[in-house]
Amino acid sequence: MVKLSTTEIAYSGDRFGTYPLTWGQQWLWRAVSTQAPHYAHLGIPIRLEVPTGCDVEGVLTMLSTVIERHEVLRTRYFVDAQGAANQVISAGGKLSVQLYDVEDSSPSAVAHHLESEMTSTPFTMPEISIRAAIVTAAEVPRFVILAIFHMAIDGWSTPLVTGEIRQLLEAAAHHAAQPDLGDISHPVDRLRAEQGREGVARSQLALEFWKKELREFPRSTGEAVPEVSVARRFEEHIMRSRLTALAVTLLSARFKSSPAAVLLTYVHKVLREEYGMARCGFMVFSHNRFGPTDFTYSGPLTQSVPVALNHTAADMHEQVRMTHQAMLESSISCECDPEAARALINSFGKDGESGPNVSYAFNAHFDGIKYGVLPTERKAPSDIEQVVKDSADTSFPEARSYVYDDMKFFMEAQDEEDGYYIQLRADTALFPSDRIVEFLKRLEFSLAESAGLLNPDGVIR
Repeated sequence: MVKLSTTEIAYSGDRFGTYPLTWGQQWLWRAVSTQAPHYAHLGIPIRLEVPTGCDVEGVLTMLSTVIERHEVLRTRYFVDAQGAANQVISAGGKLSVQLYDVEDSSPSAVAHHLESEMTSTPFTMPEISIRAAIVTAAEVPRFVILAIFHMAIDGWSTPLVTGEIRQLLEAAAHHAAQPDLGDISHPVDRLRAEQGREGVARSQLALEFWKKELREFPRSTGEAVPEVSVARRFEEHIMRSRLTALAVTLLSARFKSSPAAVLLTYVHKVLREEYGMARCGFMVFSHNRFGPTDFTYSGPLTQSVPVALNHTAADMHEQVRMTHQAMLESSISCECDPEAARALINSFGKDGESGPNVSYAFNAHFDGIKYGVLPTERKAPSDIEQVVKDSADTSFPEARSYVYDDMKFFMEAQDEEDGYYIQLRADTALFPSDRIVEFLKRLEFSLAESAGLLNPDGVIR
């Protein structure tokens, strides 16, 4: 049995008011605006265990502190009369927090369910960018569950928020003074830099790289797309694969290239061999965090940058090297004004000419050293046979569907403790459901084969 009650916390902040969006926020806003009202997946679920000794009041105090420190969490978004998106930082208010007290159910199961439930509906204009719930057992807090709007954080700023939460909860559990959490910067601080002379110059320099890369992109065909059931138009399949993680890590060491470059090269290889796409352009996501201050930035910085892959080399080592080089060059050209970038893309389509096909995207978050292989090593770990045996458990969890996405092909990959978690979302008008799964299987096979993890019969050895 689960008892539900509700309480409120008050929050306030020193800075408030209405401001334009930063480049990172503008980049994310395009996803919100093009997918509205079907953008519930842009809510990021966070589940954290509450340490023993921390009471409900300690969790509520933590929530107030974090919301006050991070302006993005007390920010709303709206579109003005001219059609421009703006952010409104709240001076203060109250947040409703749901309390779920578990009697005969598992607190962990309830917390897991809330992760999905709290992100099942999109954030709305009246809401600030955070929702919160606490799961208790006999009124002792066990989990805190958050849903945070993607406009407020990205995958690289999330650890900043969760790290502070853990510190505050630990202090509360030991009845200690609030820890010194250090200084952080906010989107409004970033906005000033982007609108200044150096920011404008940085954007213009980045767009020169964009122009060069986009010239090498295949052109949009403009061909008619067959009708597909609206509910299943864009479908996302997931592959959990330790074999893929091991293969990428081994190839990364062998080729002395980044895991992301290896994976993207083999994605292109499968597209080339299975779909005849010798030329391909990807909008590659970049975290844009290169200095110490960037990692104390509370807000989204991620943007995408065009990377053209027109490899003709037969040798995979050379292809990976070329991809690695292209991704390095692109990494310094990601921060730019998204409106100017969109105008540049559209400029290619003038005078009846087809514009570049920018509907393929790639996003990878990798830690780098995992699975017993260092980047400088050229050989597999000594217990390779056991590692390979443990890798033969690839799974494909249930698919999810979306009404719309402006990316026809979007792959996201990250490493987890038990392998790679790879999501592939595609337009089913171009990639039918069974071919999305087949693509993932083919990608795993191609990587494992190149890494020498298959026997002559093509079976995992």
